[in-house]
Amino acid sequence: MTTGTDLHKTLRIAVGRVSQSGLPIDFDAGPADLQRIASDLGLTAMAQFKGSLVAMPWQKAGVQVTGILKVAAVQESVVTLEPIETDYVIDFDMIFVPEHSRLAPRKADFEDEIFVDPEGEEPPEPFSGDHIDLAPYVEEHLVLAIDPYPRRPNETFETIDTDPEPEAGKVSPFADLAALRKQQGDKN
Repeated sequence: MTTGTDLHKTLRIAVGRVSQSGLPIDFDAGPADLQRIASDLGLTAMAQFKGSLVAMPWQKAGVQVTGILKVAAVQESVVTLEPIETDYVIDFDMIFVPEHSRLAPRKADFEDEIFVDPEGEEPPEPFSGDHIDLAPYVEEHLVLAIDPYPRRPNETFETIDTDPEPEAGKVSPFADLAALRKQQGDKN
């Protein structure tokens, strides 16, 4: 397992090294990457970001990468603003194909859009050259897994009564305007 190194170096795989038996890719992000990712995602801190992945050949020139990511993220509770450490276990499963492969998603000739079936399987991700940098993809999986509104299991928002005289009844927001018009003698 590679520990404490730059994720982009650790997670850059040579497609030619992917054998039929699979290429294991284990990583454990170092302090610099943990701090950078926490800052990028607006987290209080990240205590852990590690993974155990395997790259296998897919079709003729593609690569399928599967495995598990383990994350310990520290976020502020949206209720109390106190730090909460949450552990995430994230499944990772992606297919990569050369950008000129017939299996790569095609752009329309007249637009810069890729047509994707929202109900269908995730299309393969195209790559160029003879290397694939998995770092952006593992970080993307992390972003999608993190709770945007973290709170402890029993934390709830309490209703706060801001009406000083609840028995007085509901007052229209235009009541002051009506009183002003009466006071001016309705000159308008």
